[in-house]
Amino acid sequence: MQLVDGALAGLDLVLYFEGKKLVVIIDAITGFNIGNEPCVMSREQLVKQTSIKRYDHASGLLYLLHVLPDVITGPMPDIFILGIQGAVTDTLIVETTKKCLDILTI
Repeated sequence: MQLVDGALAGLDLVLYFEGKKLVVIIDAITGFNIGNEPCVMSREQLVKQTSIKRYDHASGLLYLLHVLPDVITGPMPDIFILGIQGAVTDTLIVETTKKCLDILTI
């Protein structure tokens, strides 16, 4: 297992997808879940629900997830996005950690 702070790395994050079987991304989201609960989506689900209307630095992770099949060499890993919405609390951190462990033990 490897933990990476992707911050503003953009397409440079492709290196962390190469040769992996599973990638879990934890990030802030809006508009995908009601309340302050972590939301789990596959890359495919997120890409189907969103569109890219811009292709600059501001498009960030969403842009990466859209173009990843075109830029990754080798097989695509299973990719899950664990989205956190709302104010971050100790309870939300615990719930998010539990959901991440659930994904990792699939």
